[in-house]
Amino acid sequence: MFIPTTKMKTIKTCVKWLVRELKWFTELIYLHLRVFVKENEEMFSYDKSKLKNVSYRFVFSIGLGTILFFFSLGVYSASKVIIAEYPETKEYIASKLTKKVVIVNEPVIEEVEPSGNSGELEENTTIYDQVGNFSAYNTVEGQTDSSPFTTADGTDTRIYKECIVAHNDLPLGTVIDIKGIGECTVKDRMNKRYNGMQKFDICMRMDLKGAKLFGRKDIKYLIK
Repeated sequence: MFIPTTKMKTIKTCVKWLVRELKWFTELIYLHLRVFVKENEEMFSYDKSKLKNVSYRFVFSIGLGTILFFFSLGVYSASKVIIAEYPETKEYIASKLTKKVVIVNEPVIEEVEPSGNSGELEENTTIYDQVGNFSAYNTVEGQTDSSPFTTADGTDTRIYKECIVAHNDLPLGTVIDIKGIGECTVKDRMNKRYNGMQKFDICMRMDLKGAKLFGRKDIKYLIK
């Protein structure tokens, strides 16, 4: 954009002034024509063959030509003043009238040589090597002993917010990675009848509905 905001306001002011003056001049010509026709009604009486003395069409053409002449003169004068004061306006108008051709560079495609170990998998995949039977329990007396909020190693489930799992064979404090659940720590024990079995019970604290929906299922796990 070649015309700054302040200069554009000046140009708009000049155009508004020109339109206002043209409107005033047009109204003046129109009033003079009305007065002239009113004072010479007999002269402008309609006749099929001819108009008396003066042709109304000729007078109208003269008036219209005068208006167009002064309008063109005003536009020309205003444009000369604007271009003289703001030379960059001429360049701006020329740029708008000139068709711009935009050349888009074609993308360069670089060939990348395949590496020798492209067939190797670089993903760090966890291998779950054991399968256990998992269930869920809540910290309520009906599912535990008389101290439901305290685990076998003395952990308070109301304070400790990490995943807790009960198991009879792994040492307390053992961390296992359960597929689809995450890491849990063995902090509690189950009934003695589950000794020597791949039975696990996940602590869901007071989430009774969640424990019921979890049910009992075989899941793969990994001992950390």
